[in-house]
Amino acid sequence: MNLGEWKRDVFYVWRESRKPVMVHSLIMYALAFPFVALCMFSPMAALALSPVAMVVFVLAWAHLHVLGYEAVRQSGTRLAFGAGIEAVKKNWLSLMLGYGLWCALYMVGSIFVLPALVIVAVLMPYLLFIAVEGRGPIDALETNVRLAGDRLAEIVVAWLALVFGVMVILMPVVGVLMGAIVWSASGVEGPTVALMGVGAVVLFAVTVVGQSLQVAGAVTAYRVLRGQSVDAVQTGGHKVVQTSSGAPVEW
Repeated sequence: MNLGEWKRDVFYVWRESRKPVMVHSLIMYALAFPFVALCMFSPMAALALSPVAMVVFVLAWAHLHVLGYEAVRQSGTRLAFGAGIEAVKKNWLSLMLGYGLWCALYMVGSIFVLPALVIVAVLMPYLLFIAVEGRGPIDALETNVRLAGDRLAEIVVAWLALVFGVMVILMPVVGVLMGAIVWSASGVEGPTVALMGVGAVVLFAVTVVGQSLQVAGAVTAYRVLRGQSVDAVQTGGHKVVQTSSGAPVEW
């Protein structure tokens, strides 16, 4: 297993993509806030709007992936604020169908724990095969699985390492929040409200960082499987691939 290739590339991808991905994540959460408020104050209205909310969520999540991809592809240039949106608009139906297919595979795999974990790991870059290369859901799935097949152990270990890293970041903050809740329930006087408020803000910030790491993991998986990692380029392994605009370029 060449895990060094994955490690070097994920750090490179995250360094290049973290800023735009985190900024767009904050915008996404801000736009989602009215729907969250609606869920609290008018559950029936929120239920009626849930199909629309699901479509927006899937396309927003896909956009973050394409944005991360474009941030790396256009490294060294000024990234347009709307980079990647056109690819998502162009392939929105395939993205929705692809997400449904992903959910179906995950639910089947969830009957046993191990297959579900393998499905999540292997299909990390799945949305990129749809949005970046303009493939249909089935074609993207076949391409993703075929390319991942030769490096199955690597992609599963890389995914587990990424999940572990995100958990290590989140656990201390969650611990502080849980401590504040227990403290409040015990009736002991203390700065509980302030502690919970600070903890909630920090948890939100850490969640955004964690989301940028997830996107970096997916983009890295796509790059490695397509022979476009930092190591592959340095050894002359680069190929002509399809960009999110649909034009074949050498990356």
